[in-house]
Amino acid sequence: MTQYVHCAVFVWYLDCNGQRVIDRQYSLAGNTTPFPQGSNAPTAVDDRNAFFQGDGGANGVSDWNIPPPPGMTSSQFDGAVTGAGDSYDSGQPYDAKNGPNSNTATNSIIQNAGGTMPDIPGAWQQHYPNN
Repeated sequence: MTQYVHCAVFVWYLDCNGQRVIDRQYSLAGNTTPFPQGSNAPTAVDDRNAFFQGDGGANGVSDWNIPPPPGMTSSQFDGAVTGAGDSYDSGQPYDAKNGPNSNTATNSIIQNAGGTMPDIPGAWQQHYPNN
């Protein structure tokens, strides 16, 4: 049985103490656009908590670090992801089952920034409408 997952995008860095600091968060649930930065919407809060929990698959949480595309620095890619995330709008009603959904948004933001998302196991409608 497939376990379905929910994806979100974080632009982040490590501070001088090795702690994760979020520059931008792009979480989406039930809307055509991501929640505003710093949102207290339950999905945005859950995504932030999962992000700070870290990698390793514990409690179903995994990190997927996306490298910059060839010819782009990390800083340039962060800027491109921020631009793509700030302007993301699916243009269609949210549909968790049939798409577009949060996984579609995550994939689209990274692609629109010039990056390549890996296929995330269980990320239903990640490649909507080209599943």
